[in-house]
This record gives sequence, structure tokens and C-alpha cells, in this order.
Amino acid sequence: MSAEFLSGHSPAEKTAYIAAIASIATTDNVASENEINYLLDLVDVAGLEDVDKDKIIAAAKDTSTDSLKRSLDVLKTSDLRFSMVADLIAFAQADSNLAAEGK
Repeated sequence: MSAEFLSGHSPAEKTAYIAAIASIATTDNVASENEINYLLDLVDVAGLEDVDKDKIIAAAKDTSTDSLKRSLDVLKTSDLRFSMVADLIAFAQADSNLAAEGK
């Protein structure tokens, strides 16, 4: 992952971006060790603080949609919304457990 990951964006945008990925990609209500490690790698490369890391891990474990809604509210005016799809696919592949059907 490039050191340029999310460069030029505010910490709030970075946190919202990674938290949204965490919320969406863990819709099976289970954040696997591989998924958590992937998130922690994203946090480190994005240069976020521990408090932001805690928010992101909480979003991965949140079974409601509240965290996702908050994150998407931050991102709705950010250019980051356009690159989210590719990162969601990569994150979904992190635990090698892709399901064809929705829940």
C-alpha cells in the first residue's frame, strides 16, 4: 500500500473513509483477525492517531448502521467517495469469505 494513501485529505475524512469500509465489509457481523489487521494497516499508512484507530475498530464491530451513516455523512462531499469501491473489494477479499447472496 502506498504512503500516498488518502494523502491530501483531513484526518476526519480519512477516519470516515476507513470506518465506512469497515462497516460495509463486516456486514456479516464478524470482524475476522485478517479484516482487523487489514484495517490496522490502512490506519497506519493513512497516518491516523490511536483515537481514530479506535473509532475504526469500533465501526468494524458495530452491528447497527449508525457508524456507517456517520461516516457516509462525512464522505458525501469528499472526493474519497469515488475510490471507496475498489477498497471495499480488496477488504472483502481479506478474509477469503465472499458470499454471493445478501443478508
